Amino acid sequence: MATGGGAACHEGNLRTMLDAGRVVALVITPEEAVRRARGGAGRPLLSGPDPVATATALLASRAPFYARAHFAVDTVGRPPQDVARDVLAWVETRS
Repeated sequence: MATGGGAACHEGNLRTMLDAGRVVALVITPEEAVRRARGGAGRPLLSGPDPVATATALLASRAPFYARAHFAVDTVGRPPQDVARDVLAWVETRS
C-alpha cells in the first residue's frame, strides 16, 4: 500500500504500518519534491512563496518517522522501474 508522505508521521499510523508489514521510505530531496509537485501547484503544503524552503522544513520534520522504515531507497534521478527493482530485491531478501 502506498500512502502520502504525511501518513507515516502520526505515531498510530506508523506503528500500524510497521506491525502490519514492510515499510519502505522513498527518499527525495526538497528540490525534487517541488519539481515533482510542479512547483507546489495544487499542493497546499508547498504553495507558499518559497516551496523549496517549505519542502526542506517538511522533510526535516518528517525525517524521524521516515527513519523508522524497514528500508529506504533513493528515488532522485531514477526511473520508477529502477526504484521498484530495488524495493523488490530488498523484499526478496526478507522472504
